[in-house]
Amino acid sequence: MKRFQLIVLILAVVAIAAAAAYLLLNFSPSYSVNGQGASSGNGDLTFLVLGRAGTGQGGEWEQAPNLTDTLILVDLNPKSGVLNLISIPRDLYGNWGGQTFKINEAFELNKMDALLSGVADMTGIGTSKYVVVDLNTVQQAVNALGGINIDLPAPVTDSISGYTMPAGEHHLDGTSTVWLIRNRYASEGDFFREANQHLVIEAILQDLRGMDLAQRTAFVIKILPALAKDQTNMNLGDLLSYAPDLRGLKVNNIVLDFRTGLLVSSSTPAGNGDMYILVPAAGINNYGDIRAYIQSNLQ
Repeated sequence: MKRFQLIVLILAVVAIAAAAAYLLLNFSPSYSVNGQGASSGNGDLTFLVLGRAGTGQGGEWEQAPNLTDTLILVDLNPKSGVLNLISIPRDLYGNWGGQTFKINEAFELNKMDALLSGVADMTGIGTSKYVVVDLNTVQQAVNALGGINIDLPAPVTDSISGYTMPAGEHHLDGTSTVWLIRNRYASEGDFFREANQHLVIEAILQDLRGMDLAQRTAFVIKILPALAKDQTNMNLGDLLSYAPDLRGLKVNNIVLDFRTGLLVSSSTPAGNGDMYILVPAAGINNYGDIRAYIQSNLQ
């Protein structure tokens, strides 16, 4: 039973993070925050989810299949039953591992160690574990669930195709879910997309809570081939004893949008023009205020 609960939870976060897989691990933090050891949040099960477009999606996504435009730090507190989901803006710009780049380029540049160290610095939560999945996994996971139900607080419009999803209740298949979690054409930009990703997470968890063992088994069989193609440095076999009870799991969403006052938009020369970036209001690579905000909002 625990094995199925863990796999189901893994797949829940997979479909949410915009391409996310959920693998749980108990570990000792190996990164530092301003010279001191980073904690592992309120729980001891923490890892970074990186969502990339991958191939086969068509359009603009094919131009940069290995940019991880979704970055979510997952911190599970098994004692309180709280799943902390911390979205990290993909346009965050800084110097990591002696090289300056946007944080969504770290995987493509093979800078994962530097990225994990930077995430520890900006969140106060250390982890050496990560998983990278693409949009095809998300699409197949949602379809395997028979779709998900969400209640959009605001309409979502694609300014290029003109496709619009009005505010209100929707039943989404895998294709529509991928479109929603990728869409950033709103005044809040990527923060709008991150908020909708969190809506999708909760919708998937709601579906999974209602499954019996036979339904979970069928779901796992459908999605495992897609999940097996994704990349992670975690071993599922070592993690089964940490499976939580999905029924009482609470999701705590933390999004670093402009309303926090912690980030400012800027630009930097790139190619034949300027590249849009986000930097901490306190200055590049100065994450003290961001770290304090995240720590104060953990549950």
